Amino acid sequence: MSTLNERILARKKEAGDKRIFNKALEVVRELGRRNYTAHDVSKNISLSRSFRNSEGKRLVNRFSRDELTITFASGGREEGEYIIEYQGKKVFFAQVNDIVTYVPGKWEQLLDVAYASAVTKKEKREKKVHEETLKNDRTFSRSKQGRAVRQNWGL
Repeated sequence: MSTLNERILARKKEAGDKRIFNKALEVVRELGRRNYTAHDVSKNISLSRSFRNSEGKRLVNRFSRDELTITFASGGREEGEYIIEYQGKKVFFAQVNDIVTYVPGKWEQLLDVAYASAVTKKEKREKKVHEETLKNDRTFSRSKQGRAVRQNWGL
């Protein structure tokens, strides 16, 4: 029989292997609503710190579909809190890249579905940006300024 600490470490590894944190990040980035105020955040969710950007504004992004809710509060690139709730219960909590809570369950299937949607949306967005960049490059290349740049570089 393993100790409690060993079981917790195994559970953290399981969450890491399943990429729960990464999937939640992608879902919130692509499908979530951004820039909630502190008042918009559910009273059921308590963030351990008051995250604010350089202007002093709290940055909270949230995704909610079916019985799955993902909330991310950020104060900068390296700090943040992810809270995943399923049927109103906290099933995952990560703070500054450290997993504090992970309760495996049916919610992971909902996360996988949302993640697939997020990846599809991201791919479409990136494709559109790439096409617009190519179009802009062609337009620039034909312009007087573009010809001058090409000439300066012998292209």
